[in-house]
Amino acid sequence: MAFRLARERKDLTYQGGSISFFLDFTVAVQGDCREVLLVKQQLQTTGIAFAILYAACLHFDHHRCQRIFVIP
Repeated sequence: MAFRLARERKDLTYQGGSISFFLDFTVAVQGDCREVLLVKQQLQTTGIAFAILYAACLHFDHHRCQRIFVIP
């Protein structure tokens, strides 16, 4: 609920100080995010159109070949 409220309010302050909320990800999830970032950068560099569907599904279209990879 706090994250939803933070998104709605944008700028939160308390006694003149700014308040930020961040999700706490495990080291494994952070590593997965890094790997996805590398793949996204490679796809962008080669000009392949792609989309991240939900948090664990990569969809790309290259030379009329569409692929979807789902990460369980």
